[in-house]
Amino acid sequence: TAMRNLVEHFVHEHKATDIHFVKGVDGNEDAEARFRAYEDVLRENNIPIIPERISNGDFYITGAEKAADEIMNGVLPMPQAIVCANDVTAITISDILMKNGYRIPEDVMISGYDYSVEAQNHTPAITSVCSRFREIGSYACEMLLKVLDGEDIPKDNYLPDEVVFDESCGC
Repeated sequence: TAMRNLVEHFVHEHKATDIHFVKGVDGNEDAEARFRAYEDVLRENNIPIIPERISNGDFYITGAEKAADEIMNGVLPMPQAIVCANDVTAITISDILMKNGYRIPEDVMISGYDYSVEAQNHTPAITSVCSRFREIGSYACEMLLKVLDGEDIPKDNYLPDEVVFDESCGC
């Protein structure tokens, strides 16, 4: 998955071994999959999963503000990277950290998910996962036309998301 590729990027390209994860809404399928990708990559690279390096977010500003407070005022030092379950969380945490004197990506790298216009235009631009909605819509229309023409199509169709490496991770 793209989230897996993103976490692997921090581990392999940036040599990060201290990575904080800010989750999305509990029970949300996408949020849970993103968190599992983080856990899987850490396990596969023999990086300990530390409970204090996981914050419960909510995909919104309020959850991001709480997570930023936990990161800045927790018992552990600032992590090397913060992986967020969405762009709103990444932007909010980035802004709070910068207001408190931290430099992104020099002091801490940060990433999001959604590749929103806000993330693309943020300073620094947020490394994020791009869901290819336009391509998905086009592909869905193609599949619908095939069904209407009586063609058999695969039951499961998948267009993978892509990671866009940007300024907030130093790329």
